[in-house]
Amino acid sequence: MNNRQLTRIRRAREQAPPPYRCTDVRLWAFLADANHEAIDTLCADLFRNATEGAVDYRPIGSHVMLSFGHIPKITSQATGWAGEGSIAESHAAIWILVKKHHIGAGPRYAVFNPFMWVDNPMSLVAGREFFGYNKTWGEISPAVEPTSNNRDAAHFALSVLGNDAKQLRVATPLMSIAPVNDDVLNIDGSWWDSITNAFDHLRESVATETQDILNLTEIAE
Repeated sequence: MNNRQLTRIRRAREQAPPPYRCTDVRLWAFLADANHEAIDTLCADLFRNATEGAVDYRPIGSHVMLSFGHIPKITSQATGWAGEGSIAESHAAIWILVKKHHIGAGPRYAVFNPFMWVDNPMSLVAGREFFGYNKTWGEISPAVEPTSNNRDAAHFALSVLGNDAKQLRVATPLMSIAPVNDDVLNIDGSWWDSITNAFDHLRESVATETQDILNLTEIAE
């Protein structure tokens, strides 16, 4: 592909291709109770009903993970695109732990992401087209990174576009997370400092509702 052809492709695209490099990422996650029947209905609609039973993943327990994050710099590492600049993205997302209920391709366990909100149009398009994330537009307010000295600043909020009483499009608050006292941000007051730490917390919570033995390596495959 010559430079003229590459230039034409760039002009026709709304996003740069993967792989991407994300720099100085900040991610906060919270484990929340949920309605198991509602989660199961969601998984049924998006997996087994949509594929006529070919793909059947069902939720484990009645917990979901809520995440808020900010990426100051995202750059494409694809050949010919590394020097094309960068974008920033904030996001909010919901994650559901699921288990396969039939013999076939795919991991036994997986983490399913039914909803993700972003504040950058290029991230929205690329996430949908390249990775299949159900991204939509949102106004996200990630907090200053919480520490032992500024936990009061750890407030997260998400607003989405909706219609008001006059059918005008307005930003409607959908989700807000804040400390309930000086020590608590998640269920037991501990602070997760790694994905492994967060997974251990999730495994302990799920163990109260199921006999499944969860393994981080198996889920991450």
